[in-house]
This record gives sequence, C-alpha cells and structure tokens, in this order.
Amino acid sequence: ETLVVGPVLEGHSFEAGLQPLNGRTTPWNTLALWSVRKLALTGFLSIADGLPGKSGFSRQLTGEAEGEVMAAAMGTDDWWVNASLSGPETPDRQNIPAGVEEVTVIALLQHILGESKARAVLLELPRELAERVYWKTDWGGDERRRQWHEYKMASKVTRPAAQIKALFVGNGGRSSWAVLRGLFSRPRS
Repeated sequence: ETLVVGPVLEGHSFEAGLQPLNGRTTPWNTLALWSVRKLALTGFLSIADGLPGKSGFSRQLTGEAEGEVMAAAMGTDDWWVNASLSGPETPDRQNIPAGVEEVTVIALLQHILGESKARAVLLELPRELAERVYWKTDWGGDERRRQWHEYKMASKVTRPAAQIKALFVGNGGRSSWAVLRGLFSRPRS
C-alpha cells in the first residue's frame, strides 16, 4: 500500500527496485501525492524543522544566556552572514539541520505501519510525460537564492540522516521505536 508517490526530478537518484530511504530516493513534496489517511497519523514531524545545537537561540530558550540575540531564521539575510554552505554544524554542537521533511515521516510511518503498508514510490515517468514536468531552478540573478538552493540539493542526504539519527538512535543503542513499543504494550494476563 502506498504512502506517497512522486516523479523523478532533477537531483533525484533513481534506480528501479527497493532503495534505501534518503533525501535523494524519496518523492519530494514539490510534486508528491500522499495518502492523507496515513499521513494524518503523524503529520510531518517537527524534527524536520531542525533543532539548533548549542547556539545562542537554544541557550536563550532555556534561559542559559540572558540577553543574547536570537539566531536569525534560516535563509534570511542575517542567517547568511553566519551560515556555512558546507553543511550542518560540527557534531559537538549537536545541530540537527532542517528540511527534507518527507524522509522522517516516511521512516516513522514505515515503523508504525510496516514497510509494506507505507510504501514511498519514486516513479520514472515516460519520456513524453517527463518532458512536460518543468521544475524551474532559474533564480533570476538572485545569487543568494541560487546558493541556498545549491546547499539544499547538496545536503539532501545529510540533513534527513541527522534527523533520523535523532529519532531512532539512543537509549543504549535501542531504537526510539522499541522504547515506544515498550511504553504502550499491554500487560500480559
């Protein structure tokens, strides 16, 4: 049963058959159709909005650094001043980058429903139909927007991988799903 289906777009890695789930093998919301009934079980996960590491913003939220200026919103002019296009912050800061929200919700719903009940299908369209799909990536001379797009495309695998790691790794190596299953299991009679 299908959870989401979408066509191969420029930037996807497509091979026929089952593939590992990542930001290059999943349908993108740019042109995806979801089973709303299944998606409604979780919605898109907040982890896909990212979690700052030990930044001024996170310290400000917890009250650890009174008076610090809040971090700029991702993609704004102020964000560009401090951002690195090379990828997420260093691991010691435990930054979880935002984006590619499709991957985390697919992974969670496959854990909940089983892979066979929450399939993510990436379709290679017939040539005559694929030629009609146009994904405009001309930013009209806006260099910052072009750089932002390049960063997003270059990090389609690493950003959701960090989110998946935060969701499913921990508790002495047990997955988060195993912990949830243990919390909600019924007592044996």
